[in-house]
This record gives sequence, C-alpha cells and structure tokens, in this order.
Amino acid sequence: MNIGQRIKDFRMKNDKTLVYVSEKTGISVSFLSDMEIGRTNPSVETIQKICNFWGVTLSKFFENVEVKIK
Repeated sequence: MNIGQRIKDFRMKNDKTLVYVSEKTGISVSFLSDMEIGRTNPSVETIQKICNFWGVTLSKFFENVEVKIK
C-alpha cells in the first residue's frame, strides 16, 4: 500500500467524502484527490494534518505503507 492508498483507506473506512476531509483539514479537495490516486506526494506536514484529523500517530499511519524515496 502506498501513501495515497492509505489516505483513501482511512477515508473510506470512516465513510467520509473528500469534501468533508478537506473542510476538516484545510487541504484542498483536488490535492487530496491527487494524493489518493498517486499523482502527487504529500509533505510530512500534510500527512501530520491528516493524522491529526483521524487521531492517529505517524507511526500508525505508516503501518503497511511502502515509501519510495527519490
């Protein structure tokens, strides 16, 4: 699983829309969508916003996530 899939997984398991997550995190719908489909990668700060919203730690977020460093 990559970062975008993990973001989408949290959203889908909690039955939330991109609009809802955008409103709660301040991250645009288009950027959330781009992350979910792998078009772009989020910064650590963006991932932290998402983790804060879901109430999970970074280590919990990255469980089962494959990270490719360029």
